[in-house]
Amino acid sequence: MASRPASSSGATKQQPAVPARREELRILLAEDNCIAAELLRMMGDRLGAKMDWVENGLDAVDTVHRAREAGLPYALLLMDAMMPVLSGAEATRRLRANGISPEELPIVAVTAATANDEVRDLFDSGMQAYLAKPVSIADLSACFDAWVTTRPEAGAPIARHSFDALRRRYALRKTEVFSQLEECVSAGNCADEETSALRNHLHKLAGTAGSFGEEALSAAAAEAAGVVAAAQPGESHAALAKALALIKAVG
Repeated sequence: MASRPASSSGATKQQPAVPARREELRILLAEDNCIAAELLRMMGDRLGAKMDWVENGLDAVDTVHRAREAGLPYALLLMDAMMPVLSGAEATRRLRANGISPEELPIVAVTAATANDEVRDLFDSGMQAYLAKPVSIADLSACFDAWVTTRPEAGAPIARHSFDALRRRYALRKTEVFSQLEECVSAGNCADEETSALRNHLHKLAGTAGSFGEEALSAAAAEAAGVVAAAQPGESHAALAKALALIKAVG
């Protein structure tokens, strides 16, 4: 887990508010990739944390405010960087502008995008640190150690059948993404909305493949998503063809 570097403004690490009792420890996860979200929630359960889940930044903002008004505030917000409706950075800016301080609610990004300018934007939005995908249980535990002073009791080990079921869902989704990419390239053209959807699918694949032991595919998918995102008007087909070649190169 990486925190804001000491050379940045606001460098002193702010201490999070600590819930009065362990049973009050609640964590909110904002993540649009359901497979990545389930993996994180399984790990959270293993570490003894109750982790609620929303699928976009706008829902994260609304959920934080509702929890606060109900007197059941979250101790930590894990925020995916790239989400529909409202991105992680935009959601964080809204929360900070609405008076939710880092002391009250530390926000840690969960992201596959770790280039310097992308990370800088996350910190500038009001986040305190980031976890690079794929996130391991050791990464998540270190995050809790850094930002949640009162740790919950450890839960039961992750059930093997639960993880295997998630692996099967991941394999099916991966096959679907490969097929969609091949179909688009074979067709010779792809509508803008299809290209955008494929870029998002590749980004999600980059964030989950490593969790299932496919680190090379994770890196290739991240590069492929970047190629598609950088394509200029009229270059979509060439970008998708290059993305497909990158994916095929790792099997």
